[in-house]
Amino acid sequence: MAFEVFDDVAFYWFLMSVMVVVIVPMSYSFLSTVKWRAPDDWTRNLGSCKEKNDKLDHERRKEMGAKLFGWRGIGFVSSWVTFVVLLLRLTTMQGEEMYSFNPYKILQVEEGATPLEIKKSYRKMTLMYHPDKCQTPECADAFIKVTKAHDVLTDDATRENYEKYGNPDGYHGTSVTIGLPSWLTNKDNELGILVAYFVVLIVVIPVVVGFWWRNSSKFLED
Repeated sequence: MAFEVFDDVAFYWFLMSVMVVVIVPMSYSFLSTVKWRAPDDWTRNLGSCKEKNDKLDHERRKEMGAKLFGWRGIGFVSSWVTFVVLLLRLTTMQGEEMYSFNPYKILQVEEGATPLEIKKSYRKMTLMYHPDKCQTPECADAFIKVTKAHDVLTDDATRENYEKYGNPDGYHGTSVTIGLPSWLTNKDNELGILVAYFVVLIVVIPVVVGFWWRNSSKFLED
């Protein structure tokens, strides 16, 4: 069995699922505590209460600013920004068409085409993409694919392998993917990944546990 471990698309779907779990309670917690407009008060129309209302408005704006820039506001904005970035990234990745070798599609013939039909389409496409007639990189790439597709479909063994296993070289085993990002295998990222791992393990987790224990101790004392 062959293991294809890293799958960026699955990883981004997983992150988006986690973000939804975070965003829903975070949004409710933030929006339920923020009052976007001043409460109705009949004294606002009275000139004698202007100073009192101005003072109340100033305190309300100050309280609003504290909430917007507090942990709820920062968490609300950052979680939504992260979600949108992940959504855009996932949309881009989903829009990228992965190339798969299909000799029938390359030669523009139906599956089960006769040798005569394959040969006719091959001649037509090689004349179209031949280096003597077209010198662009796209034409060069297309010429190579057309030649390879012709070789596969005109050889009985490779054609049988493709029709049975979807691969001209025959059976290559079962592929299993795990939702992990491909940059984990990049050697240039090894040091950064190790540093992040140790920071989370040695700094972040102890600090979070310490804050939790300190807050819990206050309730135990009471």
